[in-house]
Parts: sequence; C-alpha cells; structure tokens
Amino acid sequence: MDALFAMGVDLVGWAVEPRAEDALDLSRRIVERARRAKVGTCLLILSSTISEIEAVGRMVSSDYLLTPTEWKYDGSLRELATRLAPQPSLMTSVPVRAAGSSAVLASDEIASQLDEFAGCLILDTCLDPSDPQRSGFTGKVADWQRCARIVKASRRPVMLAGGLNRENVVAAIREVSPWAVDACTSLELPDRTKDLARCEAFIEAVHAMS
Repeated sequence: MDALFAMGVDLVGWAVEPRAEDALDLSRRIVERARRAKVGTCLLILSSTISEIEAVGRMVSSDYLLTPTEWKYDGSLRELATRLAPQPSLMTSVPVRAAGSSAVLASDEIASQLDEFAGCLILDTCLDPSDPQRSGFTGKVADWQRCARIVKASRRPVMLAGGLNRENVVAAIREVSPWAVDACTSLELPDRTKDLARCEAFIEAVHAMS
C-alpha cells in the first residue's frame, strides 16, 4: 500500500476474511497509515453475515465499507448504515449493463433506493441481467451513458468501475463525470497481484484530468 500512497492514489480498497486475525491486524495498520497519508480507505469483508461484517467494520474503521454485491436491496442495508454511522460509511454497488448491451437492468431504480442511505455508490458492470446482484470483477466496460445519468441524478458521491484502464479512463471521466474511478482486473498480473507499473500509469492518467 505504501507504494500506492507514494503514487498519489486518493483511495485504496482491499478484501479481508472476517476470521483472519493477521489480516485484520494488517487492515487496521493500513487504515492508520492511510490516514497519515490523507488517503481514503475502503474495506470489502468476505462474509455474507451482517453481524460479522458489522463487527469487522467497527474493528478496522475504514472510511468506507463495500457491501457484497450479492446482498439483497432490502432494509438490512439501511439498518446497517444507520448502526455504523458516521463511520465506516457504506459503499453500495449498483449493477449497470455492459457497453453495447441491450439488457434491461433496473440500475436507475436501484441507485435511487441506495441513494437514500449509502455514503457512496459504485457503478459496476453486470453481465447477467437475470442476476443483477452479482456485478463487478468482470473486466468489462459498463454502459457509460446509463452511468452518467445515475451520476447526474444522485445526491451521493458516485464511483465508476468496470473495465477501466489507462487507455480508456480519460474518456470515461469525460463522459460520466464520476466522483472517483476504480480499476482492479486491468491492474493485475496473472497471479492476481497488482502490477505497480500499471497502477502508476492509471493514476497518472486520472491525475492528468485534474
């Protein structure tokens, strides 16, 4: 993470198992270092149990807690956001159809519902319209026109994800005007570790827009 801080990243995110004590301790230390570096933090807890996610969220105290995409859009998320307030704030995922797809997804309706209590929305590509609660980690670009519409309508900060890389992120920012952008698969090596050279190129491309 320190290498990313030095590159000028604005927010970092990572996943952690709720029962992995070493990983939880490391997560707490990352949050402390990030705060000193004035970098935001987002934690994805690999659990489907709300009680576990709430407990780890309180323990690590990252700025944002990314809720699993398979969670249903029901009252449980709203209740969790209320209990955790003011920190960590929930970052909730909004599924968006892939670029060029004619699939019907209720992205606008989902975003409007989550907009009532989430601290931040993240727009990510969903490849299977029959299962809109499973989105992300596809490496595929989302429908930017739909994303731009959601950004314009939302009262919350909106992050854009989905197939972003150093070649297309500038065009994405121009068309969608998101609060922030996220990249994952495009920055990974075959073993799924991050390629720091790709990370740096992506960050430089984003900063060139400011």
